[in-house]
Amino acid sequence: MMYKVQVRFLFHSDIKIKIPEIYNDSIFDDLFGILEDVNRKYNSYSENSYIDKINKNSGHFVKVDLQTIEILRKIIYLSKIIGGEYDITIMPLIRLWGFYKQNPVLPCFEEIKKAKKLIDYKKIIVDRKRSRIKIGKNQEIITGSFIKAYAIEKMVNRMREMGIKDAVVNAGGSSIIGY
Repeated sequence: MMYKVQVRFLFHSDIKIKIPEIYNDSIFDDLFGILEDVNRKYNSYSENSYIDKINKNSGHFVKVDLQTIEILRKIIYLSKIIGGEYDITIMPLIRLWGFYKQNPVLPCFEEIKKAKKLIDYKKIIVDRKRSRIKIGKNQEIITGSFIKAYAIEKMVNRMREMGIKDAVVNAGGSSIIGY
């Protein structure tokens, strides 16, 4: 069987989809469209995403869509069952350590102590009835550890709905192989 491949850059990764050539090329636009939609709406690094709006309005409720609520509820649940070892409010500490700076500077102990006070997933308030989220003042949510996997899972589910059973998706080190 012959295959065709397309690669696009999303989530700071080259995402590669390989499907049988019997499918129309427009299917790539549909599949990548799912990833682009998740990236635009839920990636903390995407300007004006729901998560970006939550971060910019820390300490206040922000109106969101149902999907944002479901994503955050799942992540909060995960944090809870593993005793807080995984916490999506860690962004202040990441910024302090300079992981995204050209020339990071080692923070002092007092700065670290201050930043750590902001890290607490339990301060995330999910108001499902009113479709809104609130994080603590000066907190920030980072989605980098899970949003790409969430998007790929959504896209692969769509592929299954379309009857695509013979495919390979490589998401920058994370691969899913169809059967």
